[in-house]
Amino acid sequence: MDLQKCKAAVLTTERLQLRTVRADDAGDIIRLANDFEVARRLARMPHPYGEGDAQHFIKTILPNEAVWALVRQEDGVFMGVVGLMTKSEEDAATIGYWLGRDYWGQGYMTEAATAVARFAFETLKLPYLRSGHLADNAASASVLAKLGFVPVGKSRNFCLALNAEVDHVDLRLDAKDFLYKQTADAAE
Repeated sequence: MDLQKCKAAVLTTERLQLRTVRADDAGDIIRLANDFEVARRLARMPHPYGEGDAQHFIKTILPNEAVWALVRQEDGVFMGVVGLMTKSEEDAATIGYWLGRDYWGQGYMTEAATAVARFAFETLKLPYLRSGHLADNAASASVLAKLGFVPVGKSRNFCLALNAEVDHVDLRLDAKDFLYKQTADAAE
């Protein structure tokens, strides 16, 4: 995956701008991520989430992953993040995301994840994407199903916020299936 191409890309949708996460986003990240209802749905997010966590994310995670801030176009409000993670030797990536609770249930994440998947397949030419969700995260399951992800297995992941192993559903989306679905949806 061409990390520099990802970092240079600004993606826009009907309601969103997906831009690089910046150091000055730390306050918004802390405010939204320091919510147990957000953190308990993610494996890698600690709770409570403070300044040190935000600085670790910005200084350690961001340089090695393609992560976009979800910003509402109408008013510039920061709502969450979506990203692509990969190991350098792989020809695919894992899409992951989180959204502040105030923005749940409004279709923002489906819109953002669709834009990132389109970028991954059309621009980066990745053959497939991986993703997954904690087994009790119905909202994330819905987002991924709308994109066309299909289950490929189950696993156990350690959830930092819960400090426990939890059931996880492993998913995959092939480029050809996504692009076909997007073409079919556009024709309707």
